[in-house]
Amino acid sequence: MNNPINPVAGLIAVKHAEIREAERALEKLRIELAALEQAHAAVSDLTMGSRLLHGQKSRKGRSLSERWKRVLLTLRPYGEAGATSDEIAGVCAAEGIKIERHTLRSQMTNYVKRGYLERPRDGVFRLTSEGARAAGVQSWTGVENAPPEPGRAF
Repeated sequence: MNNPINPVAGLIAVKHAEIREAERALEKLRIELAALEQAHAAVSDLTMGSRLLHGQKSRKGRSLSERWKRVLLTLRPYGEAGATSDEIAGVCAAEGIKIERHTLRSQMTNYVKRGYLERPRDGVFRLTSEGARAAGVQSWTGVENAPPEPGRAF
């Protein structure tokens, strides 16, 4: 392994092997995390059903916060194309919503379940007329011309 001409080459190879091992461990952790998130969602659904059976109110009836209303409204100009998760994450940051990527994914999934958003493809979300109403828009056709200009208010 050690090259008498360049002893550092062997150390470099060792570090590359350590990186490959760490990447495999990271991928394994990502798979485990995804499984746990799915289990969490399933348990949450079961818990919701149990609460409803015992007469407790559903959290689904809660209205959107003003910040989340503004986030949803920023999806209007994206129209049929929808907005990517990265674009939505940028809007959240601009609204002062500190949210991790997996939490944003969960939030968007909840809004899809509520009918506020549609998911035309992975990582892309489109506002529905129901979502526009929940965000406070009285009348909306669902069609806009172009995505918003960066930094422009709606």
